[in-house]
This record gives sequence, C-alpha cells and structure tokens, in this order.
Amino acid sequence: MPISSSTGTPGLTAAQRTTHIETDFKPVALAGTDTISAAFARQQILTYRLLTPEPSKP
Repeated sequence: MPISSSTGTPGLTAAQRTTHIETDFKPVALAGTDTISAAFARQQILTYRLLTPEPSKP
C-alpha cells in the first residue's frame, strides 16, 4: 500500500529507512522539502530517520 507522509515543516535535508533498532538501512528520496513516500505490505511496520538542518551557532 503506497503512502505519502509530510512533516508539515519544510526543511528536511535527508531521510533514511532504518531497522527498528535505529541502524541506517538505506536512503529514502525526499519528495519536496517535507515529504517522503513509501510502500507497505499488509501488517508491515517500517522505521524512518528524518534529518533536519543543524541549527546555526551564534
């Protein structure tokens, strides 16, 4: 089942599909600056790491 999810806050720099213990598995393409798309099988759980820019240091 394909889905698209948006954070609602622009500014994602990257996304990674991860294992459930937070080990990076593979990069995920961003659709715009705040959306990723994914396809899930029935009863499947996927985990993602969403990366944002680091705040500017004063």
